Amino acid sequence: MNPRTQSVTVGIVGIGTVGAALLDLFETNDRIIRGKAGCDLRVGVVCDKRADRVKIARSRGVRFSTDYRRVTDDPSVDIVVELVGGTTVAGEVVMRALENGKHVVTANKALLASRWDAVFSLARQRRRAVYFEGAVAGSIPVVQALNEGLAGNHIRSITGILNGTTNYILTTMTASGRSYATALTEAQRRGFAEADPTMDVTGADTAHKLAILSSIAYSRWVKPSHLRVQGIREVEPEDISFARGFGYVMKLLGRGEERDGAYHGEVRPYLIPSDSVFATVHNEFNAVMIQGSHAGDLVFVGRGAGGAAAASAVLSDVIYVARGTAHHTAGLAPYVVYDPDLEVRLANRAEVPGSFYIRCTAVDRPGVLAQIAAVLGRHQVSLASVYQKQPITARPLGVPVVMLTHRIPEGRLESALAEIGSLTVVKGKPAYYKILDSAGT
Repeated sequence: MNPRTQSVTVGIVGIGTVGAALLDLFETNDRIIRGKAGCDLRVGVVCDKRADRVKIARSRGVRFSTDYRRVTDDPSVDIVVELVGGTTVAGEVVMRALENGKHVVTANKALLASRWDAVFSLARQRRRAVYFEGAVAGSIPVVQALNEGLAGNHIRSITGILNGTTNYILTTMTASGRSYATALTEAQRRGFAEADPTMDVTGADTAHKLAILSSIAYSRWVKPSHLRVQGIREVEPEDISFARGFGYVMKLLGRGEERDGAYHGEVRPYLIPSDSVFATVHNEFNAVMIQGSHAGDLVFVGRGAGGAAAASAVLSDVIYVARGTAHHTAGLAPYVVYDPDLEVRLANRAEVPGSFYIRCTAVDRPGVLAQIAAVLGRHQVSLASVYQKQPITARPLGVPVVMLTHRIPEGRLESALAEIGSLTVVKGKPAYYKILDSAGT
C-alpha cells in the first residue's frame, strides 16, 4: 500500500485563537503538510459551543457542530484535536476520544498536569497516541527534544521562562520602571494578558508546564502540588532596579531538578545574571534550558504566546500522529513512558540551597544594620554584600537595606527573615528573591 494514497481525517474541538490559527495553517500550508505527513491529511469537522463560529468552518468547507460528540464519536475522524481549555469539558473530550479509538492532540497544560495518569493510562490501554507539544512553550519543540532527543540522558535540571504574560510584564517593569499594576494594564491592552490574568501572574500556568516537563524527564507523574509556586504580583520596581545595580535581571522561572534521587521543583521570580541567555529573552518570548548528563546544556528560545505559535506546535503533533496513522504505527508504543506506581520522592524544600537577594525597610538611624546583621549571624546566614541605598521614591517609614547572601539552605534564611521582620526598627515584611548563578543552579 502506498501511504500517500491514504486519507487521515482530523476533527478539531475549540475554534478560539489557536483553533482558528490552526485552520489557517491547514489552508495556507496544505501542500507542505501533505508532504510532511506522507498522506492526505485534512480537517473533516470542527466544533465550538459558540454557534457563530460556523462562519469560520464554512469558509473553509469544513463541517461544523456545537456538540463535541460529533467529533469524538465520528467514525471518519482519526485524530481529535482538543483546544477547549480548562479541565472539565476538555477532559470529557480527550477521554471520550481515546475511548472511541481516536488519537489525541492537545495544547491543554492544566488538563495534562492534573490528570496525567488518567489520560496516559487510557491511551496505553487503547493503544492510542496523545501528543501535546503546544501545551508547554508555544512554538518551541521542547517536549519532543526532552522525550526523544534526550531520551538517553539523565536530566539534571530543567529551567525555563514558560509564560509570555509574566515575561512581558517583567520586561516592561525593567525597561520603564513602571509598577506591576501599570505593566499589567499595558500587557492587557496589547493582548499579551487575559482580562483575568490570575493563572499567569500567580505562577500557576508556569507550574502546569513545569510539572509536564518534569513528568517526562523523570518518568513519573510530577504534580503541580509538588512544586513551590510564587508569582510576580508582589514584585516592586525598586527590587528590579536594585537587582540591575548588582548585575541581575528579574525573570519568572520554572525550575525542576533531581538531587540524590529526590525531586525539587519551584516557580518563582529569580534574579538572573545580566549576561545569561535568559536575561536576553524579552516580552512574550519563552526560553527553556535543559541540562543533560551527556548532552550538556541545551537552550531553546521562541515565541511562547499567540495563536500562531501554539498552532504551529499543535500542527507538528498532528503531522507526527498522521504519519504514524498512515503507517498503522501510531499509538503502538506509548509516547510518554513512565511508571504509574512510582511515587515522586520530594526533596526537603527548607534544605535546598541557594544564594539570595534580601531587601528590608529599616529606620534610618545608627545601629540598625548591626541589629539586622546579628539576627542573620545567629541563623548562620552568610552575607556576600550589604548596601543601604536611597529609595527610588520617598519612604517616610525608612530606607531600604539590600543584602546578597552566600549559598545557604533556604529554610535557614526564612527563619532569619521572620525574626528580622519582628524587629521594631524594621518596617513591613522583608522581601527576598533567589539568585540563579551562571551555572544555572
